[in-house]
Amino acid sequence: MKGFYEKKGEQNNKGGNSEANQTKAEVELEIKKLELQKLQREVNPPEEDYKLVLNPDEEIPNEPIL
Repeated sequence: MKGFYEKKGEQNNKGGNSEANQTKAEVELEIKKLELQKLQREVNPPEEDYKLVLNPDEEIPNEPIL
């Protein structure tokens, strides 16, 4: 799956120096890692995202929590 930035980056890499290309590749790799982490959180969210903390004197609510 290619994003907008990748397509644009391919056009700009034709005449750049190698250090700039390497930095750009590192940034693109970091973006891909962050996108993957985001998708993993959507599919399998960490427990703290949906855990309900109750104090000992509170009752479990009968109504759904939105």
